[in-house]
Amino acid sequence: MGGESVCRFSVQKGAIGLDLKRRIEELEGTPVARQRLVSIGDGVLPDHAPVAATVACGGAVVSMVRLVRLPPCTNVYIEGGRGHFVSVDERDGVIKHGDAFIWRMAMPCEGEYTFEAAEGPHVGKYICTLDCWPNDNNSQLGLGDEPNTWQLIVGDRGKFHGWTCQRALFSVGIRSTKTRVGELGFFWQWHPGHYSLASRLDNQYGADEAYFISTIDDTSELATGP
Repeated sequence: MGGESVCRFSVQKGAIGLDLKRRIEELEGTPVARQRLVSIGDGVLPDHAPVAATVACGGAVVSMVRLVRLPPCTNVYIEGGRGHFVSVDERDGVIKHGDAFIWRMAMPCEGEYTFEAAEGPHVGKYICTLDCWPNDNNSQLGLGDEPNTWQLIVGDRGKFHGWTCQRALFSVGIRSTKTRVGELGFFWQWHPGHYSLASRLDNQYGADEAYFISTIDDTSELATGP
């Protein structure tokens, strides 16, 4: 973020953000999953978005982007909500239940996590919600360019509905970090067509707020059990 030039290279007409990330990985070494590209004047450059020319230099058309190096991440599945996985509606980016969906889980600071879409048309966008009162329509979880951070609250497997997450040894509630421990907590909650936030006292999340997070490779839990 100091403004130094990382690398320069040519791209073909019609290149998208993901093409830039792959080339940067080849030349500079930062893995694609740990890159965030910011277009000068336009904000975050999504993986699927076309690369726009930003500067004319000596008759040449040049695109300039800022590289932000993200913390290491792990590809995970998030299971919960009456036997379903946390997934994405490809049409509008709404978070909803569905088939297994790959998320990039990162810890930008101690005890706080982000979840980034790792597949589909919304790759590179993060799970987030608007600042509003839970259970209002606007508290619905969706995808955005700016990540929200979340805390994992570990509980026993008795939190789940009896027919769900049979292999889980314990459960996880996913709480917004916008309120502190000891205050009213806002947790991801399953609904038939979407997920939203629900308020809970003393981290006492219920069955519709209980999740199981597993890695893609070995399906082992990422949180430490009680």
